[in-house]
Amino acid sequence: MNIVLEGAETRTAQVPVNTGRETTSYHTGQKTQSVENAGFALDISGTVMDNSAYAGHGRTAEEIMLEAGQEDITARRNYMAVMSNCMSDEDFAKLQKDGFHPGSTDIETVVTILDHIKTALLKGGQEIIGYTDTLSDDVLKEITGSQAFADELKEQFAKRDIPLTKENIAAVTEAWNMLAETDSVSDGSVKYMIENELPPTPENLYTAKYSADSDGNRQGKGYYAQGGVGGYYARKPEEIDFQKLLPQMEKVIAQAGYTVDEENLNNARWLVEKGIPLNTDTFSLLTDIREQHLPVSYEDFIAAASCAMADGVPPSKADLGKTETDNEKAIKIMEETASIEDNAADVILARDLQLTIKNLLAVQNEMIYGAGGGQGLSENIHGRRLLEEIRLSMTVEANLRLLRSGYQIETAPLEELITKLKEAEEDYSKALMGQVDDTKTGEKASLYQETLDILKGISASPAAILWQVSRTDTLRQTYSYGNSQRLAYEKAGESYEALMTAPRKDMGDSIRKAFRNVDDILQDMDLELSEENRRAVRILGYNRVEISKENIRQIRDKDDLLSSVVKEMKPGRVLNMIREGVNPLTMSLEELRNYLNEQTDTANEIESYSKFLYKLEKQNNITSEERDAYIGIYRLVRQIEKADNAALGALWQSGREFTLGNLLKAVRSSRRGSMDYSVDDQFGGMSVRESGVESITSQIAKAYQSNHIPDMQELKRLLEEAGDERAGKEFDRMLYEEVRRAVKSENAILKHLDDYSQPVTADHLLAAGNLLNDPRTLWQEFRDLQKKGRPQGEEQRQEKKADFLKEAGENVIKALDGRESTQKAYEGFKKQVQEVLESMAFSDTHTAFDVKAIGVLYKQMSFMGNLSREENYEIPAQIGGMPASINLKIIHNDQLESQVAITFETKALGKTAAEFKMTEQGLSGFCICNTREGCKLLRDGQELFEEKLRDEEIQTGEIYFAVGENLSLKDFSLKESAKRQEGKDSQVLYRAARAFIEYVQET
Repeated sequence: MNIVLEGAETRTAQVPVNTGRETTSYHTGQKTQSVENAGFALDISGTVMDNSAYAGHGRTAEEIMLEAGQEDITARRNYMAVMSNCMSDEDFAKLQKDGFHPGSTDIETVVTILDHIKTALLKGGQEIIGYTDTLSDDVLKEITGSQAFADELKEQFAKRDIPLTKENIAAVTEAWNMLAETDSVSDGSVKYMIENELPPTPENLYTAKYSADSDGNRQGKGYYAQGGVGGYYARKPEEIDFQKLLPQMEKVIAQAGYTVDEENLNNARWLVEKGIPLNTDTFSLLTDIREQHLPVSYEDFIAAASCAMADGVPPSKADLGKTETDNEKAIKIMEETASIEDNAADVILARDLQLTIKNLLAVQNEMIYGAGGGQGLSENIHGRRLLEEIRLSMTVEANLRLLRSGYQIETAPLEELITKLKEAEEDYSKALMGQVDDTKTGEKASLYQETLDILKGISASPAAILWQVSRTDTLRQTYSYGNSQRLAYEKAGESYEALMTAPRKDMGDSIRKAFRNVDDILQDMDLELSEENRRAVRILGYNRVEISKENIRQIRDKDDLLSSVVKEMKPGRVLNMIREGVNPLTMSLEELRNYLNEQTDTANEIESYSKFLYKLEKQNNITSEERDAYIGIYRLVRQIEKADNAALGALWQSGREFTLGNLLKAVRSSRRGSMDYSVDDQFGGMSVRESGVESITSQIAKAYQSNHIPDMQELKRLLEEAGDERAGKEFDRMLYEEVRRAVKSENAILKHLDDYSQPVTADHLLAAGNLLNDPRTLWQEFRDLQKKGRPQGEEQRQEKKADFLKEAGENVIKALDGRESTQKAYEGFKKQVQEVLESMAFSDTHTAFDVKAIGVLYKQMSFMGNLSREENYEIPAQIGGMPASINLKIIHNDQLESQVAITFETKALGKTAAEFKMTEQGLSGFCICNTREGCKLLRDGQELFEEKLRDEEIQTGEIYFAVGENLSLKDFSLKESAKRQEGKDSQVLYRAARAFIEYVQET
């Protein structure tokens, strides 16, 4: 029996399938397809309750593409909301520790890894530490208006690991105030919510209260489908015979996973009486709404709101019936599904119920508590196979993606769920690998996880394997050595010293006791009493190998190789390798170290250095001499590490002791002429070049006399412990706030990144915003930092470099002959600027905040270099004798001609925007200034422009000059960029741009 009531919103059961159309306008369908929901089949003869009925009418393919683009932006905005609202400082620190810089990693990857971090904590049963308080209790009470409310909010936020920020608190308070106005819900409001598929949220309850009829009894005439003749309906009698409907009602209730009792039957009757189609969705939604006891207590509301915010959902849209986060639910569903016995499927199918996880769990509980069972039933092979396939296909990551999409995992048919789980797992792999259409993303995701597992296994392997390890071994081979040794120790019932994990205290005492004569051995061999040498002796002892200088050297060499590789291969580094097509499990240890050393990240190095300086500046009990020494050590270690280990290799080959003095000599030899010091045999004599900058060794000498030469490990430990620890956390907090600020960028910035095919990262969002808002400040900041960093005595030499940006910009303008020449010149310009920035950063004349600003500029230049490859150039220039920044972009579109757009702002001309393209008449276009004076200046010099075009052998067409007082260069740039597509080189437009810029400079 199919029941249809006129006047009710329904989901169509007779959907026209249109074919052969060029637009999306509707016309008569050539055939129909049946769409069924568990319960009663529906027809769309009734009216539709919302604007979705008109979606698609008369839309063009371009409109559909625009809508798809908007959906992409919406998806990215959702990722940004998760980062802004759900990423605590603990999460931020964990991301950094694992090698995922939240600023330079694309937002989808950040959210994917965040999910993994939070899920791992939940699965491991670890307590989530929560967000470090930045708001005082008084401020919290002032915002919320209640001490009890504030205390509950603070507790729930900590439990869900949600940042306790003013924005988050204000959002919760606003949603609570909205909900407080909804102290009850009428039948009309309930009907409104069900017909519009609105779950019980503060926003929906508030809307329903003021948008719906109070009684909900208004409805159209009712019909029911009679017999088997499709399309024929008999009029429903005035009185509904619920006795006849009872079997169907009971079936819907059971299909929805609820018990057939009087309360649920009354809910089913209510739906039919109100003219609402009775099916599993409408019944479940009604049950959810009626489970909310209005008015809602603030404790229940805050619990629901915190769950929503943990899922990236605003508190105004929090489902009041939700008591667990998506992460928690994803884990719970997986664990419960794994616990379902096979014979539960036999019972479900014997009862003619739909095979869903919810129904299976209900039957499982019956069997556990003796209310029923599958005794005497034959095995249902099909049902059991589906259940087993669900177990194999289900992962927490796939569950989480489905839940976030709104998919109801627990009530979905298993056949459908299997497909959805596989699709979700593929989507997860694509997100993790940063790829959309790569068919090998699943394999790459598996390789990523396998690599992490192997690295973890190597870290916990017995240190004794170092004697077996060679430079040509792979990580897999090394792991195999470790696994074999571990099994051998376990079989013998012996404990062992792990390769990279600290031993237990009792085991550490045992090791010291067993090797208490190590220092005597080292002294007899005239070797330094260092932890590295002691460890080498122990490893030789484990392997019962002769303890000699050569063998100690070999062990230390292998230990350094393996330790450096494993430490550097953090999850973020591993992921980047695999994304780039590099398989870390097939490379030798030597190849891996070389590869990792070559992957330099100067921007990150500058940021790390600025944090180091910040910690020193905040440390009160440190002298200026000690500060200089720390900085000198930092610079030394960096230069040694940037020598690609050539110095280390030379030192090992020479057989000399691994001390700072010998290492300095090796560095000097391997990079002769590139260092700023020389060292004598006792590390006592130094000759400083006349650079005006204090040398590294003179700084170090202030802390270390020539009779005390620390080794590299001691230097690194010294640097790690340097400075104020609290200041380090303050610095990380600043970075964290910058990321949160970036991910709140407006949609226009997101669209701009999308237009130029740039990854959406926090760094790119900030960089794009800077370019669109006022690019002149970038060059001015560069000049200011350059002046600030001048050492005494260097004024004249630096003055010669003052015009560096001017000359570099002129070189780019001169190269405007075509795409290839311009991009080549701009790449050279970018490298020049970044080399200067790097040199400035690691001098000893800048403060921590100066170095941090230099790092931001370095990232900005990288972003601008990326845009130049998409024919968007930001060029420093001189206009009217004053510094300016010219933006030049070539726009290709689906029309026959391309165009060039140029924007800049100067004091004399004001804001100026120009657009030109080639037409049959010649170069045509317009130039707009926001001041009449600027427009007049350019119009009066039009003959010079035409002369410049003739020099470029370009015919002049129609060119207009106009005043636009409200001209926004940002809006103009965004509008132009929105048209762009890939296109062929347009050399004439590049030459026209050069002519226009030179004409402006000479006007």
